[in-house]
Amino acid sequence: MEIGQLKELGLDEKQLKILFVLRNGPLSGPEIEKLTELRQPEVSRALRELRIKGYVRLLRGEKRFKKGAPCKVWTLTKDYKEILREIVSRKLVELDKKLRICVSVLFELGEPISNVDPEIVRAIRELKDDDLLAVEFRKDGDIQ
Repeated sequence: MEIGQLKELGLDEKQLKILFVLRNGPLSGPEIEKLTELRQPEVSRALRELRIKGYVRLLRGEKRFKKGAPCKVWTLTKDYKEILREIVSRKLVELDKKLRICVSVLFELGEPISNVDPEIVRAIRELKDDDLLAVEFRKDGDIQ
């Protein structure tokens, strides 16, 4: 799975990069910056958002380098795949709501859906919504 695929879903690329590099274990801020090729402020903002969402946490120990102040060390709160499942599941719920709104608008306008991707038409037909039960689909794919 590529970050690009997840980005196509509208997910934050910076947060995805950080989750990706943390999948193999804890890292310090500078290590995250280097591996993700993000600047320090971008990493800080993304980590703050990921922390609010409950996907990363700060470890107690700090990493010390040869010079400078000790660095905070970050880790995932759950398995990487579990976090991605959660993120994608939330996105599916959001997209399902948007799809239902789109279908509702089309119904109200009496617009055909024959120009819509056949997979989407199939998904619409499978919706188990009381409002959609009275809807009929003609052979040409339009809505009646």
